[in-house]
Amino acid sequence: GEGLGEGQAQKWCQQFEVEPDKMKSQLDWARYDLEVNGRRGEVKKDTVSWFFGHLRTTGGCFPRPVNYKSAVELRAEAIEQDLAQEREAKARILAVEAERQFQRILDDPNGMDYKNLYEQVSGFAQEEGGDFLVHALRAAFFGEGKQ
Repeated sequence: GEGLGEGQAQKWCQQFEVEPDKMKSQLDWARYDLEVNGRRGEVKKDTVSWFFGHLRTTGGCFPRPVNYKSAVELRAEAIEQDLAQEREAKARILAVEAERQFQRILDDPNGMDYKNLYEQVSGFAQEEGGDFLVHALRAAFFGEGKQ
């Protein structure tokens, strides 16, 4: 059978001097190894015998698979991902708001903000005008150094 009884698990804990919590973790790791890492092919008789064989050869230690993540680790990753997406969304909002503010300044060449920005660009950019001037104004507005 596939199921491992509570009594059998307790016997193994005594036999290998392993704490019940540690045995439970090892069983979780073994299940993960079988299901996720595709080690079912190694099972000759049944999974319980396969697991016991590992305990016997390692003195009661089933190693944690390298790619295993506990529920807490998975939750932490999900929270980190949520935070990263929030930070990214906030950064995008700031970028589009700044762009909108820049466009408003460009749309009002007689306004003080435009005049202040215009004074920050080189005489060459002022004389060139057109796209060159807009590029220089953009660089000045977004603090990308003197043009």
